[in-house]
Amino acid sequence: ITWQPIDNSGSRDMEFQYLSDMNTREIMTAFMMGPDELPGYSYLSRGTASQALSECIASDCRILIKDGGLVEAGKYVGQGQERLGVIWSGKDWVNGRVFKSGTKSLIETELDCGVKLHTSPDHRFRIVDDNGDLGWKHQSELKVDDRVLISKKPVTGDDELVPSYKEQKLPLAIMEILGWSIGDGTLVDSRERSGAQLQLFYHSEFERDVWADHEKVLKEFGLEVSHKEKFRTDEQIERIKKSRGFKTAARSVIKNTVYNTDFCRWMIEMGFNPSAKGKVIPAIIHSMPETYRRAFLKGLFSADGGKVNDTGSVALTIQKDDLRDQIRQLLLGLGIRTLGCKGLLRRTFGNEKKFSNKLFIKDRAVFWDLVGFCQPHKQPIKQVEQWSIDRPPLSVVKKCLLPCVSSVVFDSFTKSFKDGVKRTLGGGSCSYQYLEKVMTRCGVEIPEWFNDFYLEPIKNIADLQQKVEMYDVEMYDDVHAFSVEGVITHNSNSEYKLEAARDVGIRPLLAHFEDFINSDLLPLVAPDLVGLVSVSLVGLEASTPEKEASDLTSQSQVYMTYNDIMQRVEKDTFDKDLFGEFPLNPQYQQVLDKYLTVGQILARFGGIKDADKDPKWDYCRDPFFFQQQQLMM
Repeated sequence: ITWQPIDNSGSRDMEFQYLSDMNTREIMTAFMMGPDELPGYSYLSRGTASQALSECIASDCRILIKDGGLVEAGKYVGQGQERLGVIWSGKDWVNGRVFKSGTKSLIETELDCGVKLHTSPDHRFRIVDDNGDLGWKHQSELKVDDRVLISKKPVTGDDELVPSYKEQKLPLAIMEILGWSIGDGTLVDSRERSGAQLQLFYHSEFERDVWADHEKVLKEFGLEVSHKEKFRTDEQIERIKKSRGFKTAARSVIKNTVYNTDFCRWMIEMGFNPSAKGKVIPAIIHSMPETYRRAFLKGLFSADGGKVNDTGSVALTIQKDDLRDQIRQLLLGLGIRTLGCKGLLRRTFGNEKKFSNKLFIKDRAVFWDLVGFCQPHKQPIKQVEQWSIDRPPLSVVKKCLLPCVSSVVFDSFTKSFKDGVKRTLGGGSCSYQYLEKVMTRCGVEIPEWFNDFYLEPIKNIADLQQKVEMYDVEMYDDVHAFSVEGVITHNSNSEYKLEAARDVGIRPLLAHFEDFINSDLLPLVAPDLVGLVSVSLVGLEASTPEKEASDLTSQSQVYMTYNDIMQRVEKDTFDKDLFGEFPLNPQYQQVLDKYLTVGQILARFGGIKDADKDPKWDYCRDPFFFQQQQLMM
């Protein structure tokens, strides 16, 4: 077989080059190879026509790398064109690569939880559509209040990433103290006449037990600790109150100081900053085991956070934008979202008034279950059920509750229960827990994504009016999704290539093949059929398995039978006596149950002979039928 260009020019045309490059990428993906490993194909690392169609993220977007933690895409790739790695997909760790994909327009998508994503307009987000179904949308198609998916599942950490200090594996208690140091601590690097030290501060009235516990833990770990209390004079107290705008000031200061230059240098090597340079959370902590991340956050929130009231509300005061964002990402790694908020206008150390920026916990029940506080006075009082503030969109409410209203058992419930469901369908507020409760009572299947994802509303979209170097991620799996800043987005190696190949290359190729078969080949093999038949190549518009399943789910609720579904997916159908021809529309089923007897239904849809004449089937599956029978007795 000799391949010829479509335009008969004798050169390799763009369509041919595009399809060739795409097929090469598919083969390399299957063997988990990079372009530089295949002789003659290194140009694929430098951007090709297929990469020009990539769905791109900006260099400052952070992805989770198994052996590197939370890193910016640009810094991870560095000076090269691409870099392989094990990347968090939102559910699992998957082999993949991050690569440069050219210059594109920069759009900022800000979510209600405070996350800001910088992407190209063609980058796709996992969303819930107006019908309550999951799907994908390009960034350019998104609008304010659309809901995008954020993973509920905590990141699966790696035990091998737990650091060791002088051949001692870090215990959880030390990890909690490291978290405390971010909230109420100071890391001082060594200077000309003094060594490095770590200072940990505590409330002199409410945290004396924590002060003592930390001293014990640090000493058991082999560190030298100064455990001291310093008292203030009345003059010092008044000066502090005046300069900082406080109503009160503690009579004494209690702190633990670790005088160990090696340990402090070890902290800096791990990724902590000396406090004078600005506190940071080391990137590698994001990939550590869940128990270590929980301990770190418990120490951090115990030091600098607190419960706002007795309804489970929790807030953490963090002034630095970078540090606040790092804490937000660490919480998202445990499936805990936050809400940003400016607090009170307070006087700072330089006598300047500034807003005290806070992080409020959105998923309170998860926070109290996984993190919490170590101090007794910060523990909650009311029950977990009262802590939910997340509200589903109306499209999801209708998707979940309409089948409940149409179910056979719905009419048997109390009037107050039914009125509550109908009021919610009319736009009344409810929680996801309420939807699960109603669906369980009505025997309606709970959507699988309820346990895996949150639906986070978009707060703002802004065109930043600039073009920047973009990056993309290719995942070597069948899902083709990855987590960026905790948000589920589409990678470059799936549907967009099918769409691009279809529109740019495959359509003209198929048209060329059809013309060749009908005009040149058919007259040679079957001249009698010329003019009577023509060959058409079909299947190009076939849906992906994911879209096909979504379409079948929605269409089956309207006009399909189970055999219709089996035929659509090319599987064996069921005989009539196994109800393969029974309509799946729940509203129609409700009408049948109200006005036809079971025998009539069995005879018509089950093909059971004389079932409509059998007295044992002579009843309606409707509560009012039995009430009427009792009145007539």
